[in-house]
Amino acid sequence: MAVPFRLAAVWDNEDFYVHKGVLDAQVTLPGTELGDGLIYYAGVQKVTHRIASSMISEQPVLGETRRGLRYLWNDGRFTEIVNEGTEPISLCRVGLTYDPKLNLAPSYDITAATAHLLHGEWPAAFKASIKSDLETIGLLAKPFATGAYPSGKDILRAKLAKEDLEFKLQWLAGASRKLVTPASSGWGIASSGKSKTAFYSIFGPGGGGPEGSSGTAAPFDPIVRVTVNTKDSNGSDVRGCRVFANAFAHGDDDVQAVTFSRMSTPTTEPLPVGRYKMWAARGNLRGSFDAIGVGRANQREQTVDLIAP
Repeated sequence: MAVPFRLAAVWDNEDFYVHKGVLDAQVTLPGTELGDGLIYYAGVQKVTHRIASSMISEQPVLGETRRGLRYLWNDGRFTEIVNEGTEPISLCRVGLTYDPKLNLAPSYDITAATAHLLHGEWPAAFKASIKSDLETIGLLAKPFATGAYPSGKDILRAKLAKEDLEFKLQWLAGASRKLVTPASSGWGIASSGKSKTAFYSIFGPGGGGPEGSSGTAAPFDPIVRVTVNTKDSNGSDVRGCRVFANAFAHGDDDVQAVTFSRMSTPTTEPLPVGRYKMWAARGNLRGSFDAIGVGRANQREQTVDLIAP
């Protein structure tokens, strides 16, 4: 007999709330019982997230855990969580407290918008940036799963990753409003506020899959051509600087920062929509970090001015 599923609150702040629970063996759990958010599964046993049978007869798989991948996003109302194994699995759920200023399109709610963002057929660079956000937020879950506590650095990085996700959600909402014929896009954006229709359209026949992509091409391009000018404090051009862009989720760790291929000024590089810390360097000198939102106004090209060191 299956044990009733329960979640216990273990921690929260203004950005996140964390719960722990146990997913019984050989059970299918409605996504509503687990709740939306990032789920960390302890151990190595496989867990599958899929579209609920009430949504579609052929249930696309949204994600499967495996070695090296223990974080899955639960979209909530239209999903099922399956543990086909013979042992129960401990889990931690990290829920997000979204910025109340987040202004979604009329036909979206957070469930549909997040599903679109996570499972759309996006360019690889944009997908990688979303994955980085989720992995960073997941840093909060793993310590709680083992009875420990996340470090202050991990909490700060998770906050920055959350801000980047919110930025991307806002970009998605703005881009959807600009579609001339959204009903013909196949994404259900003009669905009269019916989130279920919007959600279903992302995972229609042939859509969805464990790699997080649907069978429908995304109607928006999340890659922005970013041109950076390096200047002195008087606004005059300074040449010979190398420009860097570090995704918010990476925090102060600039090892994975994007390096613009040409020296300034200007210098141009394609970047996926999101929030970045950008700076210019010249020799051993490094300028200040500037927080830059790429794609904020849904533009395809953007110009940024940085102070040279």
